[in-house]
Amino acid sequence: MTDFFVCLAQYNEDEQKIRARTFVKENARQADIRRVEFAGCSFSGCQLGGADFTGASFQNTTFAACDFSNACLRNAYFDNCRFSDCRLIGADFSQSLLQKTVFCACPLRSACFDMADLRFVSAEDCDFSEASIRECKLKNVRQENCIFIRNNFFKTALKGIDFSTGVFSAPTVSMPPEELRGIRISAMQAADLIQLFGIEVI
Repeated sequence: MTDFFVCLAQYNEDEQKIRARTFVKENARQADIRRVEFAGCSFSGCQLGGADFTGASFQNTTFAACDFSNACLRNAYFDNCRFSDCRLIGADFSQSLLQKTVFCACPLRSACFDMADLRFVSAEDCDFSEASIRECKLKNVRQENCIFIRNNFFKTALKGIDFSTGVFSAPTVSMPPEELRGIRISAMQAADLIQLFGIEVI
């Protein structure tokens, strides 16, 4: 049994938070990690694809070069966490709370953030293509050089977010597109989005 699974077994016995532990190259694919609490931990090069983190809690925790592909992170809690070079394709963050959390150089294609609560969250050099971000609550969210293509933003107010440094194209929104009110985009992006307002450029 690896160090990670020893910690999980101990948590299941005494329900004490897993604190200040470093996990390197652990293989926990498809593992049941529901409602487990982590604080001050570090994950590096871990294989967590398909794992079930429903209701899990992470505080002051970092993830570097980890694979969360198709992992279930529903109703999870992230406070002061950082994801660097992590593969998050198809990861499900729906109904989760993320605050003071950073995503850096992460592919998040087809990820799901539906009905999530994001506060003071930033993303840099990430690919959110075809991610679903419906009915989210956003507060002080920023992006830098990220890709947003064919995203579902239905009922998510994007006011105040500057998308001008990245790619922002073909969003799914309401008609009229109230979700886009107050966003910042480049002239090139505006030319692509203007059709959402029923305007034809000739």
